[in-house]
Amino acid sequence: MNFFIPVAKNKAQEEEVYSAIKKFVAEETEASVSSRRIFKLTHRSGEKQVLAEVGMNYPNTEDQVHAILYDTVRKIYFICTTNRGVKQGSPIFCGENEVIFVEDFEI
Repeated sequence: MNFFIPVAKNKAQEEEVYSAIKKFVAEETEASVSSRRIFKLTHRSGEKQVLAEVGMNYPNTEDQVHAILYDTVRKIYFICTTNRGVKQGSPIFCGENEVIFVEDFEI
């Protein structure tokens, strides 16, 4: 899958929005955000498996996933949705040990 940001109208705006999300999350969480561009991940939440995919709503919410970031120091994924990690609030945290599968965007 080629890189995209759901709300962006063109490639320049994709880069602008993505940079703004990375900056916001880094400031909000004091993360060392990697340069990886992650398309989707499956993780455990209790007994369930949950799929977070850019462009789709995060399960059981009305929130669209705009980006998935990774903190290289703390080994944490950040799932950034409309209301968590993009416009306001902290992203959804997912420890590396909870992740079952990760797929990056094509380069």
